[in-house]
Amino acid sequence: MANPYMDGSKHSTLLSSKKIVVKKENIKIVIQDGLASLYITYFIESDKAGKLPLLFLAKDLKNDAKVKLNGAVIEKQYYSYDSSFFKEYGIHTVLNDSEYNLHIKFDDATEFSENISDVFLFEANIKKGINRIEVEYKAELGSNTYGYTQDYDFEYLLYPSKYWKEFGTINIDVTVPKEFDLTDLSHQFTSNNQNKYHFQINQNFKDFKFKMVPKISKVSKFLIAIGPFKFALIIAVLLYGLFIYLTTKIRKKQLSKLKIILWKLMYSIVLTFSFYYAYDAFYDLVRATIGKNGLCNFYDLFFLTLPFFALGFLILLFFTDTLIIKKMNKNAL
Repeated sequence: MANPYMDGSKHSTLLSSKKIVVKKENIKIVIQDGLASLYITYFIESDKAGKLPLLFLAKDLKNDAKVKLNGAVIEKQYYSYDSSFFKEYGIHTVLNDSEYNLHIKFDDATEFSENISDVFLFEANIKKGINRIEVEYKAELGSNTYGYTQDYDFEYLLYPSKYWKEFGTINIDVTVPKEFDLTDLSHQFTSNNQNKYHFQINQNFKDFKFKMVPKISKVSKFLIAIGPFKFALIIAVLLYGLFIYLTTKIRKKQLSKLKIILWKLMYSIVLTFSFYYAYDAFYDLVRATIGKNGLCNFYDLFFLTLPFFALGFLILLFFTDTLIIKKMNKNAL
């Protein structure tokens, strides 16, 4: 079976930054067509000029990150597992499943470990005073492949910020398409203007997460509440009522026994087919009411029950015909 969920990109705020004083961090996230465009700005204060290792997680990004330090572009630097860069800053490299992982130990209880190719590494020549680091990239959102609606989720690791020398304010602005809502928020937004959300985080190290779900109509919500089985059952009940009405009329015509049997066999086939067709068509109906963000994919083994329902419907129709005859005979007395 296919994976019911597609992982999104993995990314985080600056890592390996025990000596960093981040006065402020601004994160702007703009989401369109399942992609998040991120624009991140750090304001780092240093009491002297020098070199500083800066790392952030950049796994499965849609494009390479663009990084600027004080307005100047910094190219991504590639380091071999035995580079003096790691040794100089106390970062360990460990061979794991034929790939080298970085191990960065923040304290006795917390250790960061990730593949070396998934970490954006650079050595920054910072100046005394305030330094401005700008990071820009696009990332895939996590998404479901099964369910009624095409939902997305986003996660941005904030926990490394508690290992900075000083933790400043993190301002996050999220813009989502107008046909979506944000749910399952890890942090409460401070303001919301239609499809734009603003978050201000102070001394809260929980990772920043949210789920983005499409807005759906009351009709869609009503259909989803019913579900495919109940929907098919409603259709079957309506057809069963029609069978009672038609059979009563047919019985009055004094048709041969063979024709009556053929009628019940034929109608049981129609009833069974309609029941399963309604069950299957339910998903198309819901998708149509939701629109372009309707998904309606499910692992569905319900059709394996067809022989049982076909036999059950056949027995029900024969039993109902018997009751109709008894009622007609009773009324004739």
